[in-house]
Amino acid sequence: MLKVFAALWTHDGAATTKNAVARGNRWVVAGIVVDLPFCSRPVCLPVLFRLWLGKGPATPVALAGQMFQVLAAQFCDREVHGVGDAAYHGPDLLGAASSYTTRLPRNAVVYAPAPPRTGRRGRPRVKGERLGTPGDLAVSGAWRTAVVHRYGRQEK
Repeated sequence: MLKVFAALWTHDGAATTKNAVARGNRWVVAGIVVDLPFCSRPVCLPVLFRLWLGKGPATPVALAGQMFQVLAAQFCDREVHGVGDAAYHGPDLLGAASSYTTRLPRNAVVYAPAPPRTGRRGRPRVKGERLGTPGDLAVSGAWRTAVVHRYGRQEK
């Protein structure tokens, strides 16, 4: 295993213990969800992948953002929606005509989009007004019941 290209110590998602690490490659994969005629539910087909080389110019989130923008540019006539686990969040995943769903950390602070340039001198704002933490937004949000189709059945 010592001669495997770009092998490093990284989080092992398949491990049964908490905070498990293992030596190996870390791949960032992007897929497209499609309905296949011979399957009873949609499946995700991998279409792009990148190898994270460890500490360097690109983080795994930046690699995911690059692939997300490639898919958004390829399907410019559609809205592209991405989904990732809790490790994949940040400004690298933001883009025009696309949206992204992830689980935010409990202490994350959410901001409105940056306001337009004012035309005055100085650095323009990079964040909008502070909206609060996910807990603050959940308390003040308007909730409604939704029916979703998952795993072959309807659920509220």
